[in-house]
Amino acid sequence: MNAMKDKLINIIDVLVNNSYLNIIFGLFFFICGVSEIIQEIEQEFSLKAHHGMAVFGIAHCFKSLSMLHKGLK
Repeated sequence: MNAMKDKLINIIDVLVNNSYLNIIFGLFFFICGVSEIIQEIEQEFSLKAHHGMAVFGIAHCFKSLSMLHKGLK
């Protein structure tokens, strides 16, 4: 049972530390946030969660690009 648990933890660790996957997630958050912001432009402006989602997405992309760059060196 412990071997299966360790294998699952290793798989999760590989997925969490995958720079390419992190860039994809960051772009996904950024695109979702920006699409909501664009829809909101037509309406009254108010600070909502999608603004934070867009900022989080771009920050996540930059962090992942930095990790990827360091890994390539």
